[in-house]
Amino acid sequence: MFPASIIDSIIAPFAKLFGWVLAACFSFTHSFGLSIALLTLLTMIVVFPLTRAGTRSMMRMQLLQPEMMRLRNKHKVQPGMSAAERQAARVAMNEEMMALYKENGVNPTGGCLPMFLQFPVFIVLYNVIRGMTHEITVNKKPVLSPEYIPRRTQLYHAVVTSHGRLESFGLNLADSVRSPGSIASKLPYIAVILIAVVLQYVSIWQITNRNPSAAQANPQMQMVQKFMPLIFVVIYIAFPAGVGLYFIVSSVFRIGQQEYMYKHDPKIVESVRQLRERKALDTKAKTDKTKDAAASDDRASDLGRPSGRGRPPARGVAPEVGNAPARASTPGQRSLRQRLRDAAAGFQGVDSNGAGPREASNRPEQPTEQPTEQVSGNGAPPNSAASGGSSGQRAGVVRAGSSASKPQNRSRDKRPRR
Repeated sequence: MFPASIIDSIIAPFAKLFGWVLAACFSFTHSFGLSIALLTLLTMIVVFPLTRAGTRSMMRMQLLQPEMMRLRNKHKVQPGMSAAERQAARVAMNEEMMALYKENGVNPTGGCLPMFLQFPVFIVLYNVIRGMTHEITVNKKPVLSPEYIPRRTQLYHAVVTSHGRLESFGLNLADSVRSPGSIASKLPYIAVILIAVVLQYVSIWQITNRNPSAAQANPQMQMVQKFMPLIFVVIYIAFPAGVGLYFIVSSVFRIGQQEYMYKHDPKIVESVRQLRERKALDTKAKTDKTKDAAASDDRASDLGRPSGRGRPPARGVAPEVGNAPARASTPGQRSLRQRLRDAAAGFQGVDSNGAGPREASNRPEQPTEQPTEQVSGNGAPPNSAASGGSSGQRAGVVRAGSSASKPQNRSRDKRPRR
């Protein structure tokens, strides 16, 4: 850690510059709050070129995402690689990445530059506001002695006259929520914190809505941006209300700045158009792929093969697709396995539709050949002169006819079963 004296010596020149600009703004506005707001606007205007360059760089980075993903897959660390091979793959990937950035004129840290510029600005502003209420001891009595502000300015005399109270908009900009007082007296400071947090979320929502592909390209950065306003709540509580006013004005300016850039900056508008076209093509490709997969499943179901979404279809019956009724498969649609099963079933005495003996018994019986009887000359059967043929003889004819069909049944039963 650096000593406090070194940090103060680094911040002091910038704090004196801000104090001089703040004093110049007070000479026009004659208000502490308006002076801080005007100082914030001037600061945002000065850093606007850097903000625009960072936004352009961020958009170009998103356009290069497919190429960057290709390089990552090319130099992906495979399981089983040694430590030297992994290090070589990382070095090769970084070299190709830097060559890609240089070829397209992209700065990988350009998109984060506007965010990081806020920290030194509000740290310097915090030191200026704290220096305006600086006190020294003279004859064992505290005496107000503002720092970083020229003594011959109106701002210096106004601070001395008000005894270090920077009254504006109904609150003391030198105090914070931690300052002693009742809950009612702290409500304006709580309102400043809430307004600052809401405006930061509006700014983040505006960027995401204008460029939805940014969240998909860098989800980690989106997560950081979502939690960043909550981190600033701690700063708002600890720092004076004048710093909160700075963040409120800077957020309003940033919202208008982004609206202007996304509508009127030619490079950013062209990048947004290309990103939207690429997203539309990707969506269309995914939709076509889904339709092709569904069509292949339907064709597999029509051919009687398992479609991957249910059980295999029954033999001889095509599976149902959706709520469509099942259709009997024709011989041309049956697979080789079904044909072999049908042949084996027919060989075993089962029909091609899988009907067993009980179902086969319902089919019409084949007529059996009956033995022909010899007829005598008078038209009567033999031995029918006395009694027209005995019952025993007739029963013998029936038994003879029934016995003629028995060898056929026995021969069918003796067929080998498989």
